[in-house]
Amino acid sequence: MISTNIVLMVGLPASGKSVLVQEYEKLGYSVLSLDKKTMFSATETATLDKELKKSDKVVIDNTNISLKIRKTFIDFAKNNNLTIGAHYINTSKDDCLINSLNRMYDRHGEIYMHLSDVPAKYKSESHHFLFSHIILNEYLLVCKISLLEI
Repeated sequence: MISTNIVLMVGLPASGKSVLVQEYEKLGYSVLSLDKKTMFSATETATLDKELKKSDKVVIDNTNISLKIRKTFIDFAKNNNLTIGAHYINTSKDDCLINSLNRMYDRHGEIYMHLSDVPAKYKSESHHFLFSHIILNEYLLVCKISLLEI
């Protein structure tokens, strides 16, 4: 885990970001997330600013895959004299698909769609120098059922 004012989770859908966010919550971080409807857009800084007035540590639990999205938060941190870090999760596409299938099965008791639209490659840009801290997870698989059960 990193200790900065703002932590951006970065990774494909179902890569395990929300699992790690729970650890940040235990460390006292507030969580902003499109999934939990505590954010209204991927580049929203007004809610972040409001949350930072209540808590000095916030983790943003979205995919944050594009540099454009990350740069919005990097600029916000720089303009407000805050530290910002990125927690990259490079879970493979195949493992993200398995995680997503597990999530569907857990939530709905069945697999009801094909997830072939996940990008074939996830490449993090080489703009790491913009963050004060970086963590890179090469692999995170949250597996509850085997494909044989599907």
